[in-house]
Amino acid sequence: MASIENNAGDALVAAWKKTPSTKLTWSKSASNFLVEGGGAPSYFSSYGLDGELRSKPDIAAPGGNILSTLPTNHPGESPYGVKSGTSMATPYIAGSYALYMQAKGIKSRDVNMQPNKPRSDDIRQVLKNTAKRSSNINSKTLASVAKQGAGLVNVLNAIETTTSITPDHIDLLDSDHFHKTVKISIKNNGRHTETYT
Repeated sequence: MASIENNAGDALVAAWKKTPSTKLTWSKSASNFLVEGGGAPSYFSSYGLDGELRSKPDIAAPGGNILSTLPTNHPGESPYGVKSGTSMATPYIAGSYALYMQAKGIKSRDVNMQPNKPRSDDIRQVLKNTAKRSSNINSKTLASVAKQGAGLVNVLNAIETTTSITPDHIDLLDSDHFHKTVKISIKNNGRHTETYT
């Protein structure tokens, strides 16, 4: 992957248009750069709770300034563009489910159908249990659960975890359905003793 500032990109395109024989070469050494707001909930992210006081969103995924495919009807029009919103974050979560299932040897036909196979809710629970809590943009203060849910999805954490926590969220619910107490279970599925704080 490569990324440059928009002005630099415009300058490269202008140079190429001026002299189409211009060759671009790329360094083979890796470098890192800061993406403004990367890893933090976007300013346009909605806040939960929903109308029944259930916690929403469940989990966060990259959804701001995402290079993605775009529909096009005209020849020569680029099928790629940078967009933001849930339409960008949702495919990331779907891909996270797929990567987790592949790593665990789960076939899609087994989910929700076969006994002793994980349900989609079970996979959601693992992804939520292993999400990384995010800070607000340009801040060390953690973003509200009402803004980021369990945190930013982390598939590697989900694949490697040996701990399960249920329930994966606690809903406030309205006064008619309010639960005064909730049982929280932590299970170590690993081979080693774990200490939880």
